[in-house]
Amino acid sequence: MNVTVSIPEGLAHQLAKEGRSIENQLMLDLALYYYQRGLISLGKAVELSGLRRPEFESLLAQYRIERPGSPEDLENDLDWAKSNE
Repeated sequence: MNVTVSIPEGLAHQLAKEGRSIENQLMLDLALYYYQRGLISLGKAVELSGLRRPEFESLLAQYRIERPGSPEDLENDLDWAKSNE
């Protein structure tokens, strides 16, 4: 699905950070927002952000976004981490 959003040019330049295009920044912001509220999984947030998982997790730490989830989610994350050592 494609969605078109109109943002005033001056605001678009303010919102784009760290050399990202406004489109990439908005996708990242949406991923962080929805993940923080527990509306999407970590995997979906990573996919939406367009980043690799370690980069996305680094941003979670940088922005001090705690991981919502159950003990099962934590176990799945630990299993993933062990398999990627």
